[in-house]
Amino acid sequence: MITAPPPAESRPALARRWVALWSALGVLVVGGVVVGNVLSDREQRRLDQLAATEPSAYEAQGELNQVVAETAALLGLTAEGIPRINGSLACIRPDGVQGFSYLAHTIEDVALPDLTTGLTEARHFWEGMGYAVSERQIGETTVLSGHPPDGGSIQVFANAQGTALKGQTFCSLTDGGPED
Repeated sequence: MITAPPPAESRPALARRWVALWSALGVLVVGGVVVGNVLSDREQRRLDQLAATEPSAYEAQGELNQVVAETAALLGLTAEGIPRINGSLACIRPDGVQGFSYLAHTIEDVALPDLTTGLTEARHFWEGMGYAVSERQIGETTVLSGHPPDGGSIQVFANAQGTALKGQTFCSLTDGGPED
């Protein structure tokens, strides 16, 4: 069945409907862009405020190197800390934002004279600073891990052949290093 074309007076009405529909879609798209920009601006302000209140990754490295040195002294280790990487590492923060972290200086030294006593002292020292501490075995090596509330980490790896202290800072919004 063939239908006749619509009467001439209804074509302008149809055109007005299409114009109204496309106008409404345009308003929704523009509104979405504006809302998206407002949310992006709000998120950027939040990140800027957070960056102003937390230390840079480089500053956090200095603090963590101090904890590594104090832990080494507590364990009776005498080797000097060795920087492993001269620069920051990229990391992803819990909120999904990219940030920066640094490795702490690594200390590698002789075996602990009394592994159990040494690791217990390190555990108490770290817990006293508010770190969450755990211990596990990897083969013949005992690994004591400490995690400060800010999200960094420090580990003692100890076995009959030697002891190593390593760590990594939390993921900061700012690098703050000498090259920054």
